[in-house]
Amino acid sequence: MNIRSFNYIDAHAHLQHEDFKRQEDVVIQTCKKKQIGVIVVGTDYASSKEALKIADTFPHMWATVGVHPHNTDDGFSKERFAELLAVESVVGIGECGLDYYGDKNDRNKQ
Repeated sequence: MNIRSFNYIDAHAHLQHEDFKRQEDVVIQTCKKKQIGVIVVGTDYASSKEALKIADTFPHMWATVGVHPHNTDDGFSKERFAELLAVESVVGIGECGLDYYGDKNDRNKQ
């Protein structure tokens, strides 16, 4: 779908999150009806794959893939990352960044 055909774009949604599971269909259909495009953001390998699944299912949704700094231990390798980036519905990289707040984040892994 052409991005200009939407009234709004939600540029940072976590529709694959457990909080949405009970109402996922309602949220997705409401967005479609109201012409709202959604970018579903991955925060680790599993949620990035789920974001891709949603984006590949619904033409008004796209995905980003990434690793949140708190999720650096999930085994998200460069090879796995490259594999996901090759998918057509991926429109960006994120969740990503550096989080130096507190001591729970390994700076070298980030």
